[in-house]
Amino acid sequence: MWLVDNVHAAHEAAVELLNRETTERLGFVLARPRFIPLGIDQYGIDFDVIVRPNEFIRSERKKSQSGNPERAEFLEQLIDAITPAAKAAGFTTVSGPHGG
Repeated sequence: MWLVDNVHAAHEAAVELLNRETTERLGFVLARPRFIPLGIDQYGIDFDVIVRPNEFIRSERKKSQSGNPERAEFLEQLIDAITPAAKAAGFTTVSGPHGG
């Protein structure tokens, strides 16, 4: 997740590129945090999601990746390597819709 205060076209393009070029188990999100008053001196946070993984592009990419097993294996190993740190940081899901 990439958090930005001011969203620029370059931010959107970068996240869309990452989502287009990575495995279906890895997705990137561009969001703008918004602080919401909950009471006196208390705030909550909400995220205005600007870009998220596109399932149509993911399904097309999955078809094209089947011809490159080395790349698919590398990306799977990458996800396996970052999963513990991401979960320790509070992320509940690290994989895509088909992963565990």
